[in-house]
Amino acid sequence: MKTFKIMMAAAIFAVAAMFAEPVCAQEYTRREKRDLERTMKKQQEAFYKRSPKMVRQTAKEWEKEGWKSMNMPIEKQLQMTWEREVLMDEEGYPKYVSVTTQAMGSNFSAAQMAAENIAKVRIASNICSSVATLADIALANNETTPELTASISKAVENSKIIVSEKLGKVVPATVVYRKVGNNYEVRVIAIYDQRQAMKIAHEVVMQELMNESEENRSQLEAMMGLDQIRSQYNDMTFEE
Repeated sequence: MKTFKIMMAAAIFAVAAMFAEPVCAQEYTRREKRDLERTMKKQQEAFYKRSPKMVRQTAKEWEKEGWKSMNMPIEKQLQMTWEREVLMDEEGYPKYVSVTTQAMGSNFSAAQMAAENIAKVRIASNICSSVATLADIALANNETTPELTASISKAVENSKIIVSEKLGKVVPATVVYRKVGNNYEVRVIAIYDQRQAMKIAHEVVMQELMNESEENRSQLEAMMGLDQIRSQYNDMTFEE
């Protein structure tokens, strides 16, 4: 737990330091300042929400609900998972996307596999929703047409399953189970490298759009490039 505190404090300090007066004056653009503020706010929220005390409390709640672990204690799994969830990459975005899913199966392995497959679909759906939102914003700002927006919506819907398949295997960072009658119920917190997931989704959606729309790729990239998708995704809240 001490390591967790040190890591989180260091992460928050590192982002906060970006706002300090530098020795050599460096001017940030309005967008850069906004992105840095967003990063620091998210790290601060994550720190307070996922402190060691909250880890212990959540683990106890899960245990009261009947959840068990096959190997590593639940508290330790949650601690390690949450430490990874608050990591930021060099661009100031969360390093990983994560989702929590549950599934039933006749045995533990079958239930875990089902939960991981649901996680892939959920991740793909959330990212594709970000693309659809960008299209709606562009339409509201008169930057595109209703026809192109409709094409984007269709391409996004067609892309979800393809994206989930291309993601491959997610990382089951936390895995717990409980018996329900003769079946196993498994809960998984799955994580996946955010940038890689975005790149996969971006390419799939763009290919679908090229099939559906006469707009050339450069025009589409200007409206919903990889950076725009990442930014929009991290500004959205998704239901678990």
